[in-house]
Amino acid sequence: MALSLLVLLPALPSPIGASPVPPLPIPTAASPVPVLPRDEPAPSSLLGHTITLALHNASVLDHIGRGFFGIDVTPYAGIGPTVASYLKSSDLRFARWPGGRVADMFNYTTNRIYRPGGGSYVAPFTTAGFVAWCKSVRCVAEMQLPGEIDSPSTAAYYVRYVVHNLSFQPAYWEIGNEPALWNRYNDSWSTWATSPRSKVTPLEYAELVHRYIAAIRAVDPAAKFLGLPGVGTGAYREPFWIRETVSVNRRELSGVGIHVYPAGPTGARNATLEGFFSTLNKTGSLSHRLPLDHAAILSACPKCHSVGVYVDEMGAGSGGGKGPKATMMAGFPEVPYVTAEAIEGMTIGARSLDLYSLISSYPGSIFNGSTGAPHPVATLFSTIFPQFDPYVLRTQVGGTPGGLYLAASRDALGTSFSILVANTNTTTPVTLPLRGTGVTVLGFGAEWTWGPSSSGPVTKTWTGLTPSSFSVPAEGVVLVKVALLPSLL
Repeated sequence: MALSLLVLLPALPSPIGASPVPPLPIPTAASPVPVLPRDEPAPSSLLGHTITLALHNASVLDHIGRGFFGIDVTPYAGIGPTVASYLKSSDLRFARWPGGRVADMFNYTTNRIYRPGGGSYVAPFTTAGFVAWCKSVRCVAEMQLPGEIDSPSTAAYYVRYVVHNLSFQPAYWEIGNEPALWNRYNDSWSTWATSPRSKVTPLEYAELVHRYIAAIRAVDPAAKFLGLPGVGTGAYREPFWIRETVSVNRRELSGVGIHVYPAGPTGARNATLEGFFSTLNKTGSLSHRLPLDHAAILSACPKCHSVGVYVDEMGAGSGGGKGPKATMMAGFPEVPYVTAEAIEGMTIGARSLDLYSLISSYPGSIFNGSTGAPHPVATLFSTIFPQFDPYVLRTQVGGTPGGLYLAASRDALGTSFSILVANTNTTTPVTLPLRGTGVTVLGFGAEWTWGPSSSGPVTKTWTGLTPSSFSVPAEGVVLVKVALLPSLL
């Protein structure tokens, strides 16, 4: 049975290590599934184009269950009642601590942060506080250990503290953060102010991970590892770092981490909205990097199909700063941008997608570090993404201009279908077919539509006959859900 619908996306490869998926049940007379049979994709139009999309509900790309979407949580700000309430209601269940560059400077037991230029201070949010929050919401935790100091014994001490003293088992341990940017490799924190600069090569980092794994397994036999905490240079030489890390550590690893900021540094001048969105198709994007990274894993270890790619930092641009790009990231344009990134990740086999960050001065953070105000992108994870069903479907698409991103999914039984669309065209709305595509003809449905002129998603529902089409505003996001029962909406 095929679902037909719309959108322009390139043909995508199957993900590595996709989860087993139950087959669709065969409808019986007692429980018929009303669908409109079609042999061809249903058409719609856009400025003279014939728009088609076929969703194959028996061909599943991946399962994106609980813990797929995540957030970097740093020690710079605590999780107060407002933030805790938001996180409980959101789809953010994968949490990375201490979330970024600070991992190489952070003492787990004293909660002291050591500055690269010398000196230190105690962080306002502690490891124990993070663990207590994570336990309260049953988060899937990834915990980074300081790697730049090259001290496996220190890492093992912190692991013992978390696992035995705090009675907490993270899903994954990760060693350091972005090793290509290290400048004090193999120097203790106490000498950082005076020691000469020292870099690390990809092979040296891979061997460091090997030493850390041995030390950590001695105190935590159940430990699992992500073998690379991003590179720090975007897509540049990322496959090479992955090959070295996987070649040395092989199936000791559950995966490797990458950091994705396709729009680049936020301080760029003369940035336009069209140029901002166009970076989703450049070499820094997930659509370009994930296939290369998957290939790098198998090149280093042909039998390592279980080693996945985890996007443990994600946003539009990198860094803070001011300027037009930072303004776009701090406002509504980040909503369709992050949605497009999520669609790429879901359809090309990422194991997780972690937004950077929960609370910080980074313009794309969920909460502003100075004012505490929520970013518009917070609504994506609390209102729209939770409606997306977990089994991502293979699609055939065509007939649209560029800038449109689409993912479709179903539940395990094929009784609910979801379609998520991001339109990064800044002037052109799009109308997509719905009825006659293979979705349920009679049932229950809901549509969440969000464009730059509205303060939040506009929701409409229906019962009975499925609408013939739905529209996506320019620079907008839409999620459509069609189900046999109202309880599935």
